[in-house]
Amino acid sequence: MNKLSVNETTATPKVVFDYENHIIQISGESRPENVLKFYMPLLLWIDDYEKYLKELKENSTIAVVFHFDYINSSSSLCLKQILEKLQHIKEVINNIEIMVSWVTEKGDENMLEAGKELEKMVPKLQFNFKEEALN
Repeated sequence: MNKLSVNETTATPKVVFDYENHIIQISGESRPENVLKFYMPLLLWIDDYEKYLKELKENSTIAVVFHFDYINSSSSLCLKQILEKLQHIKEVINNIEIMVSWVTEKGDENMLEAGKELEKMVPKLQFNFKEEALN
């Protein structure tokens, strides 16, 4: 299994999926022209990660961190699929915990609401909402 890293562009977020350290992180703007082309490798990586975790057979906590400046509706649907896959992992592998952090800029009500909507769609994953001041 390989680590997945994608550099941020003006239309796509930075991605760091690190299986060894159990980190799944997506940050920046997500408004790719072809959302499936961008998100499909991420979804496939999570499928491989599930197989890896099943073979690993040890207690693990997966840190999932989302920090978006902007996310379009198509990207939200793909994030929902990512979260559903993670929820499935939690359901089928007993020794896995998943900690989801949804980070927003202080006062960004739109991104906070987007996170709360996603949280409702995956009821078995608990979200931790954090606000950060602009740098």
